[in-house]
Amino acid sequence: MNWRHSTKACLRAHDWSLLSRPWWCRRESSALGFGAYNFHPGPPHYPGWVPAHFAIYNKASYFGATAHVMIERVDAGPIVGVKMFDIPPNTSVLRLQELAFVELARLFWHLAPALATQSEPLAELPVRWSGTKSTRRSYAAMCDIPADISKDELERRIAVFGAGHYGLSLTVTLHGREFRYTAPEVEHKVDAPSIVPAEQAVEPA
Repeated sequence: MNWRHSTKACLRAHDWSLLSRPWWCRRESSALGFGAYNFHPGPPHYPGWVPAHFAIYNKASYFGATAHVMIERVDAGPIVGVKMFDIPPNTSVLRLQELAFVELARLFWHLAPALATQSEPLAELPVRWSGTKSTRRSYAAMCDIPADISKDELERRIAVFGAGHYGLSLTVTLHGREFRYTAPEVEHKVDAPSIVPAEQAVEPA
């Protein structure tokens, strides 16, 4: 999901670029210049690529969305907004992604007036990034199944990483041959909850 906002009102002092995407490169960051913000579909303690997968794998109890200043390093800039929520029981990866993007949209809704009207940068929050930054490589490592994996761990990985998202499938190598897991086809119904803010986002101290 990409958001790019560059109205004349916002360009009075800065070129605001609002982005939320599973990949980023330094060349793009440099081209955007000063005043770029990323809306990350995960909380500050889950920086990096597709954080919902790793939150479900880790059996996290809460999740969120984060807005931050973009710098060359991914998910490392000063944080300007956070929305947190409890993860309901038995939440799947796709459902958690949906919930995160709803909160992300609410966070954008909350910050939009300031982004559209004020010339100075958004106030930074006293919140810092933490945790291990997930990457495509770490996701691929979770899809590489060791031959001696326990039944419980295999079921856990199938539940989180077994759908073949992003072209990465679970594989196991036995006697020099690679076997690939194929998930059964299931119909996924997407609810469409309101993005109208239900509560206030975290405010600067």
